[in-house]
Amino acid sequence: MNKIRWKVHLKAIAFYAFKWILIFFIFLIMLWLLVKLHLPTNIPISLISAFITFVLTWDILKFFNKLIVYWENIHFSKPYKGIKGINLYRWAEGIEVEESTFYRILSDGSSTNTINNLALIKEKIEVFCSNDVTKLRLLSAFVERRLSNNILEKTSSILLGIVVSIVTSFLNKSSLGETYFQKVINYLDGSDNIFSSSNITIFIKYFTFFLIFLALWLYILNILTRDKKRLSLIHQIIKISIDEK
Repeated sequence: MNKIRWKVHLKAIAFYAFKWILIFFIFLIMLWLLVKLHLPTNIPISLISAFITFVLTWDILKFFNKLIVYWENIHFSKPYKGIKGINLYRWAEGIEVEESTFYRILSDGSSTNTINNLALIKEKIEVFCSNDVTKLRLLSAFVERRLSNNILEKTSSILLGIVVSIVTSFLNKSSLGETYFQKVINYLDGSDNIFSSSNITIFIKYFTFFLIFLALWLYILNILTRDKKRLSLIHQIIKISIDEK
C-alpha cells in the first residue's frame, strides 16, 4: 500500500514539474518571438505573468489542500485520546469526536458511482448502529448537535459585513480622489486614451489580484464548510434509515 502511495505521489510531482517546465519554456519562446519580431512586449508579458501567477496560486492552494487531507487521514485514523479519563459531561462537549467517529465508519474507498457511494454510507451507518432505530436516533442527535453549533454559519453575516465595508471604503476612497475625476475628465475630452498600453497593463494587474483574492476566498470557504456539508449528508442518510425502520 505504501509503495502504491509513493508511486502516486511521484507521478503527481512529475506531472507538476513537467507542467511548469512547459509553461516557462512557452513563456521564453513567446518572449523571444516578441523581441525577434520587434513587437510590443509590455502587454503580452503582463498577460503571461498574470497567467503564471494565477496558476501558481491555484497549484499552491491544491498543495495545501492535499496537506490538510494527509494530516486529517493520519490524525483521525488514530484513536481519539481526548475522550480518555473524562466523564460524559465533558465528552458531550467534544468536536473532534464526530470527525474521528465518522472517519472510522466511512474509511472504505469510494467508487465513481454516486448511488453506490450513498448506499455504502447508509449501510456502514446502519451496521455501526446495529440496525437499531434508537441508536440511529441517538446518532442523529449526535450529528445535529454539531450542525446547530456551526461557527461559520453564525459568523458568516459578520464576516460578509466586514468584507463589504472594506470594499465600499476602498471604492469610496478611490472614486472621490482627485486623480480618478481627472482621469474621467481626460477620457471624456479625448486627452486620455483609456486603452493605452499602460492602462491595459494596470487593468491586467488589478484583475489578476482580484482573481487571486477570489480563489483564496473560495478556498477558505470550502475548507470551512466541507465538514458541515459532510455532516449534513450523513444526517440526511441517518434520517432515511430511521424512516425505513
